[in-house]
Amino acid sequence: MSRFSPKPRVLALAAAFLLSVTLAGCGTTHPPTEAASSKDKTLVQEAERVMQVLKHNERAISGFSRLVQRWQEAGLARPDVHPRSVGRQLLAVWSGLQGQWLVDPSFNLVNEVSEAFRRLSGQRSMEAKPRLDELISQF
Repeated sequence: MSRFSPKPRVLALAAAFLLSVTLAGCGTTHPPTEAASSKDKTLVQEAERVMQVLKHNERAISGFSRLVQRWQEAGLARPDVHPRSVGRQLLAVWSGLQGQWLVDPSFNLVNEVSEAFRRLSGQRSMEAKPRLDELISQF
């Protein structure tokens, strides 16, 4: 079960506050006009979309964080990296690469994202560590 970190909660509260202020600003003592109702519906839809994006991002960051933690436990990721930070960075890289790929699909998106994950988690350095330790022990 994913938990919202404080920042998305603050953003959600800010969006709800702005929506309520905007809706209150549209209201008068007269019945709402068709234009005001349409504007209200649009604002509600935008607030719902913001919440969907926040929830999606939180699920993605949490999932990537858990993956980094499992890799750390297995000795495949550097122990000094912060899983949540790597999760957030990977979501940013994924989103950016996906946007580039939509414009220019000439590169392999899966390979690029996989390489970014290895670099961010330090996987390659952890894979090389036993070989380096072996070399060092020979001296």
